[in-house]
Amino acid sequence: MTVRVLQRVHWIAVLCLVTAVTCDAPAQDRSQTQPGGRQPRPAALQAPVPKPAPVPKQLWGILRDWEKASDTIQNLSGNHHRIVYDLVFHVEKHAEGRFYYEKPDKGRIDIEEVEIDKGKQGQRKDKNGKPFQLRTDRPEKWICDGKRILQINDREKTADVFTIPEAGRGVNIMHGPLPFLFGMPAAEAVQRYRLKVLALNKEEVWLEAQPNWKQDAANWKQAKIILRRSNFLPRAVQLIDPTGNAETVYLFSNLALNKRQIPFLKILGRDWYNPNLRDYSITTKSAEKPQLARQRQPANPQAAIVPSLVGLHFKQADQILKRKGLKSRFVKGQAARAPQQVYVVARQKPAAGSELKKGTPVTLTLFDKTVAQAGQPGTANRK
Repeated sequence: MTVRVLQRVHWIAVLCLVTAVTCDAPAQDRSQTQPGGRQPRPAALQAPVPKPAPVPKQLWGILRDWEKASDTIQNLSGNHHRIVYDLVFHVEKHAEGRFYYEKPDKGRIDIEEVEIDKGKQGQRKDKNGKPFQLRTDRPEKWICDGKRILQINDREKTADVFTIPEAGRGVNIMHGPLPFLFGMPAAEAVQRYRLKVLALNKEEVWLEAQPNWKQDAANWKQAKIILRRSNFLPRAVQLIDPTGNAETVYLFSNLALNKRQIPFLKILGRDWYNPNLRDYSITTKSAEKPQLARQRQPANPQAAIVPSLVGLHFKQADQILKRKGLKSRFVKGQAARAPQQVYVVARQKPAAGSELKKGTPVTLTLFDKTVAQAGQPGTANRK
């Protein structure tokens, strides 16, 4: 995989990572390799999800705290610094910028060049002790408005626009390259990843993650995450390329949690997620559909693979389960924060990717009526 393709995949992943928006990497042009540098394989060749190992009590507690903290995020912004180490050509590239997020599915990362002092050498050294060549990375922007992912090059006045499939929008876009970093339920995280606590103190927790699923393994083979214990927001993330030929490090600072966007910015036309592209050359491309457990076939013909239902209205989720021969069991959850969340699936048990005997119920926890709706006549019931 070239470093350029790697960066394209990682910026979608990190847009999802930093902003709590997790979306699938868009397909490359037909003349290029698919994200991760590998052509997609037929469903029959997808490896089964291994049975999760018992989760240590310490790790389980951290994941639950992380999940609860993520639920409180309405918006987030901050600074980032990225370092890409090309381990083949011994080049170290730096970039910096800002990122923005607005719940449930909007995010933006601005990538800017950095000034490299003449004669300054890279931090990394090759096996002979020679420092890497130090360079600045090129500027670009990545924006997700919930329906599209935009890759913008202001210097060349171009924009690639990838449409997110309907099934992958809203809360359901958590199923992307790095969803465990924000908001993924603990039960799903331990099934999808092999997680390990590397270090723990009063201020930070260091985690290591390795993918269980092939669609994750195509993008990275190992991730290390440093989280702040106070709010479980990331301080740093390291991603190792599947080939081992590149390493990407992200450093985050000046994080602002749940701060309102200044109203007059939108009046002036400065909407973070709806840039003015009037003079740009725009290319519209299709995006891959979310690659979830649906790619795996059950080993037992009398069983079914549980689909991802989080973010769907309960009626739609019920229909999907019926088509797979499974049943629905609805449980009332916390009050919705917005009317459109009412009776939407907040959690599911068992997690997506589990294999169940047909006729077995799947428990779906639904967002309940908002506080304003409670007690109002005429509000539709779940059944």
